[in-house]
Amino acid sequence: MNVLVIIHSLFFFLNLMLFQANASEGHDHDLARELLRKGEIASVESMLSHALELHPGKLIYVELEEKESGYRYEFEILGNDGIVWEVYFDAKTGQMLKQVKGKE
Repeated sequence: MNVLVIIHSLFFFLNLMLFQANASEGHDHDLARELLRKGEIASVESMLSHALELHPGKLIYVELEEKESGYRYEFEILGNDGIVWEVYFDAKTGQMLKQVKGKE
């Protein structure tokens, strides 16, 4: 995968996370940082790289979600083919859980 695309995507992701953290009344970014520190979730970078390898394009959304089974990351990617993909990963193991093809 093109290194420039990965760097651009990571920059976009970090800006998106900062925007979402500032826009929310809660402290989701603090929770994520604490979960990462405790080893309850893995760093998002490898999962983001994997998602972009599966569906090359632009990251448009990311969320850390708490489910009964634990935490998961949701990535929404606007693929180079014009299709929006939702890709889910177990936040602790990094295992991809599912991919959902969205709108074109």
